[in-house]
Amino acid sequence: MSGGGDFLRNRIERIMRGEEPAEALGMPLSIAETAYGAVVGVRNRLYDSGVLNSRKAGCTELLVKKLLPRKVGILSRGYGAGNTSAVQIVSDGETLAAPPPFSADEPYMMASRLSGVPVVCAPKRIDGAMEMCNRFGVEAIVLDDGYQHRAIHRDFDILIVSAHNPFGSGKLLPNGILREPLEQVKRAGLIVITEGGDIAENDIIELKIRIGKLNPSAPVVRAVGDIRGFTNSEGLMSGVAGKKLFAFCGIASPERFVSSLKKAGAEVVETVFFADHYQYDREDVNEILRRISRCGAEAAVTTEKDFVRLIRHVDNFGGKLLKASYELKITEGEDALDQKLSALF
Repeated sequence: MSGGGDFLRNRIERIMRGEEPAEALGMPLSIAETAYGAVVGVRNRLYDSGVLNSRKAGCTELLVKKLLPRKVGILSRGYGAGNTSAVQIVSDGETLAAPPPFSADEPYMMASRLSGVPVVCAPKRIDGAMEMCNRFGVEAIVLDDGYQHRAIHRDFDILIVSAHNPFGSGKLLPNGILREPLEQVKRAGLIVITEGGDIAENDIIELKIRIGKLNPSAPVVRAVGDIRGFTNSEGLMSGVAGKKLFAFCGIASPERFVSSLKKAGAEVVETVFFADHYQYDREDVNEILRRISRCGAEAAVTTEKDFVRLIRHVDNFGGKLLKASYELKITEGEDALDQKLSALF
């Protein structure tokens, strides 16, 4: 289920988040960060000066749920997909493509949750945007995970900042979690602070002050994410309070997932963490089943994103697999978001 490569990758990810010192890895990571920062700096200057131009897809990029019932679509790069097409239609709004690994996990998950919304993946995202406009006649496009992708014109950028680890060590990839220098926060038209409800209010206040110094003009919205419920392989709701569960996942912050399970009243008896976007095979499933039996758990539980990567293997769990679904609710600044979106039409 994991080996030396996973151990090194997990250690580097902890270093990037600022959770442990780099030690012997410090020098090579710093060299790589300097090279990465130089490339990003040149690229941003070329866009800012007009030497490189953003191309407008002919549609406005907005947030899906806020825009419904307008015709809106989601455009993603499609990280981790086994499909190599220039443009992949994950969903036309009604029919889903094949599940992961053919489709990327996050776009497939969003397509599963958002009926009637086209979801398209394209490494060259302008091609995907044009396809979405021409084929589906969308009025608006939400560019998923696209803050750094400047080749397409955006009507405005929304920057998501996690309150749990907002800027990591403050360093660029691969020495930290930042894809761009902190000064590029200034490009955001609106900033959303996401939290799990377990962050001290003073920490949120300090984060808002820090964001305000980086971008004084952008409104700040707060949103809290929490587990909204658990379902089994048949889609039936299931409670977890008092249940002994084996928890596993392949996401960026697995500890927060376990914390959410305990908050919901589950007794987490054992955990296994995989790399982000991990593609499960039959042997992984067999090993998970063996561990469920050994630790005396009543069932296994995983995230919604992991569940879509397990669709081909769900039947092998014999009903002993639960999916935790999250919901994000805006707790502050919703009016500012609505005003931003309304001003675009």
